[in-house]
Amino acid sequence: MLNNWQTYLLTDISMPRQHKNLSAKNMLPEGYIVYGANGAIGFYNEYNHEEETVCITCRGASCGNVHLTKPKSYITSNAMAINNLAENVNKKYLYYYLLNYDFKKVISGSAQPQITREKLSKVEVSVPPVKEQQKIAAILTSVDEVIEKTETIIAQTEKVKKGLMQELLTKGIGHTEFRETEIGEIPKEWQVKKLSDMLAEKVIVSHLDGNHGSLYPKSNEFVNKGVPYISANCIKYGEVEFGNAKFLPPKRANQFKKGVAVNNDVLFAHNATVGPVAVLKTELDFVILSTTLTYYRCDTSMLNPYYLYFYMQSPMFINQYSKVMAQSTRNQVPITIQREFFHVLPSREEQDQIVEILKSVDDKLVNEKQKLSKLKSIKKGLMQVLLTGKIRVKVNAPEVISS
Repeated sequence: MLNNWQTYLLTDISMPRQHKNLSAKNMLPEGYIVYGANGAIGFYNEYNHEEETVCITCRGASCGNVHLTKPKSYITSNAMAINNLAENVNKKYLYYYLLNYDFKKVISGSAQPQITREKLSKVEVSVPPVKEQQKIAAILTSVDEVIEKTETIIAQTEKVKKGLMQELLTKGIGHTEFRETEIGEIPKEWQVKKLSDMLAEKVIVSHLDGNHGSLYPKSNEFVNKGVPYISANCIKYGEVEFGNAKFLPPKRANQFKKGVAVNNDVLFAHNATVGPVAVLKTELDFVILSTTLTYYRCDTSMLNPYYLYFYMQSPMFINQYSKVMAQSTRNQVPITIQREFFHVLPSREEQDQIVEILKSVDDKLVNEKQKLSKLKSIKKGLMQVLLTGKIRVKVNAPEVISS
């Protein structure tokens, strides 16, 4: 045991309690926040906890999720309220400790996972002296505050991007005359073309997916370094995250004749995970696509790849593939159906103007999302070392996390 640290059972330092449940019909549009199986789930006109309270989801797929409620909240029977803490236990320290705890060990049932009070009695909590608990909680809280600010910036920026896309991709820049088309009102000068027509006219010079047939690679063919083999899970923040890619030896990669993507191809996730879009940026001669991705290769004299990237995130495009998925039991948009989708085409000059505006917002959004990912990674690392005593805090040192 670490110097000055004590280990307790959760039920020895608190009184876990389940309260009366609330059905969906009891929820209100406003009032006191209700916490249930999925965290904050709605509002009610009463509360059963005056102060911030640690609660653990004890039923359903989210079993084991930990929350710190807002003051004056209602905790339902789908979550276990951790009440009446011992005097030597700091509430926020306990919240972070339980947030870092692996509750899989105490979850029972598969069809209906649950955590009982009896199971909670087996949860061990390592507790340093109170001042050290307070310091650990203050450090992690400061990280959470920066995370919350970053999430707010992301939400605001996404709202701005959505509004700009709606305006620029339907109204354009400086237009006064509009016309109705198959996918809504657009400027009179703009064109609407099916992808099949764009292929025939060589606006899109190639459009292929990673359906490799008998050439599909086996798991034992992948190596640590080589030609990237990318799938939908490699698309992150509108770019390809090569850290998530698999790799094939160059000799093996050269056998592929289709689904071979190059720099500036627009990638569309069309199978299983449907919707993510990215512009491939690479100095490699090519990368190989899995069966989850389709590439769109533009004649850049007529079509800016980034214009296509933004258009494929717009409601005009999303609505088209959403209708396809609604008519099928499979979450996919086959390449033949993609070729029936309509695309809206301004002049090449106006495409560039639209891209310049949207890309400035998109770049900010990507930067903030990358920052958020880094902050969450920092928080995870801090929890692992501070809550186990691997690194001991200096009680009188300030806790400052840069935003």
